[in-house]
Amino acid sequence: MNPIKAKKLTELIFYLVIIFDFITKIIIIYDFDVFQRYSFIPKAIIYISLFTFLISKFSGKKLIYIVIFFCLLIISFTCFLILFKSTPIEDIKLQLYLQLLYSYVFILGTFYAVINKEFKTAIVSGLKKGVINVGLINSVVIIIALLTKLELFKSYPFSDRFGFNGIFLKTSEASYFYILVISLLFFEFKNNKHNKNNKYLLVLFLIVSPLLGTKIIWLFLFLFFSLQFKKTAIAMTTLLTLSYIAFKDKMNLFLIAILPYGLELNDQRGMLTVLTSTRDLLLKNTLKFINQNWEFYNYLFGGNRYKSLKVELEIFDLFSVFGIVGLLFFIYYLKKRIFNKLLNHQKGILLIIITCVFVAGNFFKSFMCISLLFLIVEYSIIGNNKLD
Repeated sequence: MNPIKAKKLTELIFYLVIIFDFITKIIIIYDFDVFQRYSFIPKAIIYISLFTFLISKFSGKKLIYIVIFFCLLIISFTCFLILFKSTPIEDIKLQLYLQLLYSYVFILGTFYAVINKEFKTAIVSGLKKGVINVGLINSVVIIIALLTKLELFKSYPFSDRFGFNGIFLKTSEASYFYILVISLLFFEFKNNKHNKNNKYLLVLFLIVSPLLGTKIIWLFLFLFFSLQFKKTAIAMTTLLTLSYIAFKDKMNLFLIAILPYGLELNDQRGMLTVLTSTRDLLLKNTLKFINQNWEFYNYLFGGNRYKSLKVELEIFDLFSVFGIVGLLFFIYYLKKRIFNKLLNHQKGILLIIITCVFVAGNFFKSFMCISLLFLIVEYSIIGNNKLD
């Protein structure tokens, strides 16, 4: 396939992923009694195609990270079966499926690492165009939703909670989408390779993203602007800290009022539970289970049931499922394959992204998130003239 066709095909495939996600969203929101997993179809085809391509074209040495991951998966899945001996077959299949989702980061990373420069540039260019166009369309939809209050486009449909995710199926993925596309356009801006329209798009995305109504977006924007305006950020953080110390009760009441289920959670569990959206309770529950049930090999290779023991703190969830060995392997791979490839100012943004991922979760098993993460990394490598 020539690069021009590869670029157009990549862009088309991304549109199909979004369309199938949106179809699934319509079916779920309005509770149609039909097949609901349309979003799975294009992602499964892409996953299988990439995996088949890598297996058929390249030697074991180039697939080393994929091989190591699948070895870890087999061991951690065996630990799961030992830990949950009476688990129904449906839960066993779900656990295996969820663990397999984590493999995409290694499959896509390996794919980008082994294809030639021309083909890689075409794919990155096509995906970037698709991502920018979808971001623009979704931003317009969010503004329309803000005015019309259509349930279909709300982050939390049929509730009083504020937020609009537009055409995205999952609110968490919509949040990460804007985090990553803002990072992509910012990298482009810093490398002086942007066009005028993309500069305006960056401003638009920065303005629209808070309308998703998620704490992770607000955290990202705070950290993002803090990195760009360090002195102002230090002054503002100091002012906010002193204000909180002086007016703690009033500020707590304000936070309780604007955060989801704030009043109820504060009365039952306290302010920490409000701020963490019950993640502190999930963490306590999972740590209690680990303390009571894990053996030495579980600490090495995990084995917890993701469905019932996830905390949505990404690093801890990786440890819970894959153990210390798996967590260290993920960190090593991300450092070698992503962090080391970026310039210093880009590493700062990446650390902000990882910080957001840690407190929000549901990132490394997301097809959308991993695709966009490698897009900004590969695009940055090309812009940094580091492409080999």
